Amino acid sequence: MRPSLFTRLRWKLDELRDSPDWKGVAAVVLLAVLVLGGFIAARTVAQASPAPPTQPAVRVVTMRQKVRVRVHGHLVTRWRLHKVYAKAQTVLETQTLHTPHGIRVVTHPVTRYQVVYRKHVVRRNGRTRTVLQPLTTTLTRTSTNTQLVTVTRQVTNTRTVTVTQPVTVVDTTTVVSTETVTVPITITLTIP
Repeated sequence: MRPSLFTRLRWKLDELRDSPDWKGVAAVVLLAVLVLGGFIAARTVAQASPAPPTQPAVRVVTMRQKVRVRVHGHLVTRWRLHKVYAKAQTVLETQTLHTPHGIRVVTHPVTRYQVVYRKHVVRRNGRTRTVLQPLTTTLTRTSTNTQLVTVTRQVTNTRTVTVTQPVTVVDTTTVVSTETVTVPITITLTIP
């Protein structure tokens, strides 16, 4: 019967512990684990998509709205529940702390929700008034601007290339000249 993988691994570790260079092997294994961990972390960070710019959060808040109604000829005040949107506002809150070492001022951001109001022009009894009404729906405005830009760039490259090369002239001249000279010979013979 063959021993299990765990048993064989334990035997290898026992042999390694008995060898004189076990510290070097342990250092190499630790370095390999650190390099692998760093590679995995870098890859995870590189693949993470950048967060889109966050828009302020909007929360639905229930408000009580005062409504005056005529019931049997009398004016009666009734309250109705009205759902409105409140947008988030980040405010810096300051606290003064009394510590045994003295007074310490701490500032930290706090998110508060404020109801969004819109101005509406209302005409009553022939008069125009501006009334603030809580916003009951959120508006999303999207505008897309497309501009076509054509850039024309004229580039003139003038390049004068002067190449200087050594020239070797090989001139072999063979001169063959044949001259015919006519010389007058005068022979004088004296005979005794």
